[in-house]
Amino acid sequence: MLETELRNWRSCFTGYIAAQKAYVEALDGWLSRFLLSDMEYYPRARSLVPSQKAGTPAMVVICHEWLTSLRKLPDQSVSCSMRNFIRTVRGLWIKQGEEQQQKRKVDRLAKELDHKVLALQKAENKVLESKLSEDEPDMRQRIEYLSGRKELLDMCRRKLEAEKAKHRDRMRSTHEITINGFKIGLAGIFESLSQFSKEAVEQG
Repeated sequence: MLETELRNWRSCFTGYIAAQKAYVEALDGWLSRFLLSDMEYYPRARSLVPSQKAGTPAMVVICHEWLTSLRKLPDQSVSCSMRNFIRTVRGLWIKQGEEQQQKRKVDRLAKELDHKVLALQKAENKVLESKLSEDEPDMRQRIEYLSGRKELLDMCRRKLEAEKAKHRDRMRSTHEITINGFKIGLAGIFESLSQFSKEAVEQG
C-alpha cells in the first residue's frame, strides 16, 4: 500500500538523521569531557561550545562543528513535506472508498430498476392478453395498478440519475486530488530533499 511505503520512507529518513545526530552528540560529549577541560555550557542551545583559547584539540573543534552543521540541516522540512503527502494519500484513499461505495449503490439501483422494468413489462403483457380475450372483469383495476407501477418506476429512474450524478462528482473529486495532490505533494518532497542535500554538501 502506498501510504505504508511512504510512512516507511519517512521513518527511515527521520531515523537515519536522528541516529547521525545521536552519534555525533555522543562523540562530541565524550571528547569534550575527556579531552577538554575548559568548556562553556549553553543549556538553551543544548550544545557544548569549546573555548577559543589556544591549545583546544582540533578533534574537539571538528566534532563540534560537525554537530553544529547537523543541527542546521533542514531535515524537519523534509519530514513535514513527507507527512503532508502521506495525509494527501490518506485523503485520496478515503475518497476512492467513497467513490467505490457510491458506484456499488448505483449498480444496485440499476439492477433493481431493470428487474422492475421487466416485471412491469410482464404485467402489461398480461393485461393486454386479458383485454384481448375480454376474460377479466376487473380490467380497470389492473390498468390503475399498472399506472401506479409506472409512477414508481419513474421515481426509481430519477433516484438512479441522482445517484449517478453523485458518483460523477465523487469521481471528479478523486481525480482532482490524484492530479493536484500528487503533483504538489511529490514536488514538495523532492524540493525539500534537494535543499537538504544542497545544504548537507555545502556544510560538509
